[in-house]
Amino acid sequence: MKKYINGTLAAHAENAAGWDLRKTGGQENIVSYELRTRGAHKDEATDVALHVINGLLDGMQVGVIAESGEAEMPALTKLGSVWRDGRLLKRGQGSAFVAMEPNFDPLSRCGVEPCVGTGAAFRFLGFESSAPADRVFRSLLEPGNDAVIELRCKDLAGGVLDIRLDAEKIDERKALGGISAALGHCGQSLQVEM
Repeated sequence: MKKYINGTLAAHAENAAGWDLRKTGGQENIVSYELRTRGAHKDEATDVALHVINGLLDGMQVGVIAESGEAEMPALTKLGSVWRDGRLLKRGQGSAFVAMEPNFDPLSRCGVEPCVGTGAAFRFLGFESSAPADRVFRSLLEPGNDAVIELRCKDLAGGVLDIRLDAEKIDERKALGGISAALGHCGQSLQVEM
């Protein structure tokens, strides 16, 4: 298996701090990746997650859902400062904050800070600009979706980001290059396993 760091064949990077990007699946036109830290601190993990999310979703129509237990509900309510039209919903034994953006604006650290480290799980769905709002909303609440890109993390500080792409609608190489650029911007190395 070949391993790359920022596009260069890695000779001895197994124990170095940084990030691993591993292809976890592919069927028809859908490909999945897992971006996982190799020793990044909580603050670095959050910054990397935000840079990757911002880079991959820039300018897309996006639906966002953040879910947590009842104890973390106060943190979710603070997301209203980021997404003013968002709504807090009761879901099972917990809560969910749901919002839609017709043209995704980059997330800032201070906007999501109340949820960092609380275990709030985030899910971002990116759609082409012509997607109807009700389709975006339904996709957030139902298990299956037809988003062009889906990003999931169990906690923004957790150091793991699951990425699913529709390779017919998004250039996979361009998306992987964007991930590498986001990590480079944060001063982190990337090791790719295909």
